[in-house]
Order: sequence, then structure tokens, then C-alpha cells
Amino acid sequence: MKPSALELSTSRGPCAGSGLKQIGRRKLLKARDEQEIGARIERTRGDLLAALGSIPAARRTLLALADCVRQGSAPAAELILLPDGGELKPENVEPVLRALTRVRTLETRIDRWLRHCADRRSTAASRERFRREIGRADTAMGAILRNLPIRPSVVDDLVQELTRLEHEFAAMPGIAGNVTFGPKQRIERPMHFAEVTFNGIKTLEGVASAALR
Repeated sequence: MKPSALELSTSRGPCAGSGLKQIGRRKLLKARDEQEIGARIERTRGDLLAALGSIPAARRTLLALADCVRQGSAPAAELILLPDGGELKPENVEPVLRALTRVRTLETRIDRWLRHCADRRSTAASRERFRREIGRADTAMGAILRNLPIRPSVVDDLVQELTRLEHEFAAMPGIAGNVTFGPKQRIERPMHFAEVTFNGIKTLEGVASAALR
């Protein structure tokens, strides 16, 4: 009689047999469970994109790459990856580019409101109004970005660059805690934004790990 695969693997050594037994004991995911995990990963991916969109350097990198795609100096595949891995056609690419154009418009408004906030002629009430507008624009940018099929490798590159900037900033002599600058010396500290991004990554890792339990 022909030996079974399990018997063959066991005869090759205890490690192979033990590994197959562990696989056999693991409960397989049902289709509904797989769909739920996939949906959670997609939601968290969207949260991460929205968080990156709140970081000016990361946001402008996405916008610059979109400009390259629009001008034909970079292929759309460098920026976009469809969820089903399908071929990128103009009808798939154009909506993404239009969405990023809306992000650029919101960014321009935020820059204008920030200048108004820094203007000494602005009243306390007007500054408060501008801050509320900035908050709404940030939320709107996040809502746009979270649904875009941005290529994961682009997101990875942005996170790595933020990490590098954070490490460089932390290594600067005399930098500790929050630093306050005047309006013309406005510098955004990468640490807070990097922490937001790292939290998103950790959540993604947790969701992916749950699929293996």
C-alpha cells in the first residue's frame, strides 16, 4: 500500500511531522472571516493614508508624483495599484489624479489660512475661525486620500523617509520636547506625525497577525 503524505513526512524527521501536525490543528478561516479581515486591513490602510495626508512633506510627495504621472514623465503604475491588480487604463487613472488635484486645492487653502493666522493684524476670533477651517480641510483631505488606490510601496517609502527625518531630528543637538518658533520660523516637528504613522503600521501588523491565529 502506498504510504500517505503524513507518513512520508514523519519518516523524514520529527520537525517535518510536527509542522504538519500543527497545520492540521489550526482552524481554517471561513470565507466570511477572510472577508472581515480583508475589510479591516483596507480600513486601516485608509487610516494610514489619511494620516500621511496630514503631513505636508508626505502629501506634497504624493502630489509631485501625481504631477509626473499627469505629465507622462512617470508611469501611473508608480503611483496607483488597483485592488484587483487590474490593468491601469485612463478611466482608472483619471479619477485618482482628479482626487489629488482636490487635495492640492485644499492644501492651498490651508496655506492661506495659516498665513492669516500668523498675520498680527488678525483678531483672536478670526484666527480661531481660520483654525476651524484648517481642521475641516485636513479632515476633507483625509477622506479623499483614504479611498485612493495608492501603491503600497509608495506608502512604505513615505514611512521610511519620515522615520529617517525623525531620527535626524532627534539627533540634532539641543532638540528636546516641543519647540516654539515665530511665524516666520514655522517648522513642523516630524515626531508627532511619525508616531501617527507608526500607530497605523502597528495596527496593520496586528490585523495581519490576527489572520494567522
